[in-house]
Amino acid sequence: MTEFISNYQTQSANRDPLNNIRGTNIKGKAQLKKVCEEFEGIFVAKMMSTLDKTVDRENSLFQESKYLTNLKSVMYADLGRQVATSPTSNIGLAAQMYKQLERTVID
Repeated sequence: MTEFISNYQTQSANRDPLNNIRGTNIKGKAQLKKVCEEFEGIFVAKMMSTLDKTVDRENSLFQESKYLTNLKSVMYADLGRQVATSPTSNIGLAAQMYKQLERTVID
């Protein structure tokens, strides 16, 4: 059981965007680009989660469980990460942030 818990904690730490950024040897503008993409991914995931809360579930055909709620949070995080890193389907927040902040980074 303790092995399962330690594996779960390791996997959770690997999904943390800050650990993904800190664990790399990327510096300067490349690191700024990665940070901007991670921020856009978090923003998109939060936006999807908030949009999901607006759905009327009282008159729904399907019942929701706590497992589905947990699955949706993981799904939205992954969807946000995919949208942010895709060259064709991002919302442009990362590019705009990078454009604004690249002047402040010293290579």
